[in-house]
Amino acid sequence: MATGSMGLAVATGACHRAPPPPRERPPATVQIDPPKERATTHLSAMGCSVQLPGAWSRTDEEPPADNTWWTAQADDGVEALSVLPLPWHVKVPQSELRLGLDDILEVRRKADVEQRGPGVVQSEREFVDDPISPGALYTTFDPDAGEVWATLVKATPNLACVFLLAQSGVNSKEFLQHAKSVLRTVVVEK
Repeated sequence: MATGSMGLAVATGACHRAPPPPRERPPATVQIDPPKERATTHLSAMGCSVQLPGAWSRTDEEPPADNTWWTAQADDGVEALSVLPLPWHVKVPQSELRLGLDDILEVRRKADVEQRGPGVVQSEREFVDDPISPGALYTTFDPDAGEVWATLVKATPNLACVFLLAQSGVNSKEFLQHAKSVLRTVVVEK
C-alpha cells in the first residue's frame, strides 16, 4: 500500500526521543472548560493540536532543524508529550486512512519493543472511527522502569499526527482511560 510508505522511518526515530526534563517557563494559555470547570491547555503546532488537562508548557524553545516534532511538559512534571506530524507523500483516500493508521501503529509497536526490550507490556490497538479524522491508540508499560506511555495517532487525507504521552508511576489501565480522553481532543488541522 502506497500510504504505508509515507515516512514510517521518521515515525520510528523522532518519537523515540525521551521527553525533555521539566523546565521553568511561563505556562501556556490556560482556559476553563465550562461544563466541567476544569483547567486545560491547548497546544498546537505544525497541523497537530491537542487539549490537555491541567497546565502544560512547550519545552522545545526552537523547532528542531528537521522541523518534524515538538514537545511539551505538564507543569507539575508528571507527564510529557512528544508530537510528530507526518504528512502523507500522496493524499490518502478517506477509505484508506484506517489502514495507514494501522501501518503507523505497527511500526511504533515494534520500535517500542526494540527500544525497551521484550519485557514491555502493550495494550491492544484501539481505533476511533471518526468519519473526518479517524484515530487509534495503544499503551506500552515498562515494568522495570515504572513508566507507561501511550501512542496516539489521528489522520486526515493530508497529514497524520503521532502523539507520545508519557507518565511514570501510574496504573496502566488508568492511563489507558486517560489516553483515550486525550485522543478525543486531538485535532489534525490540515
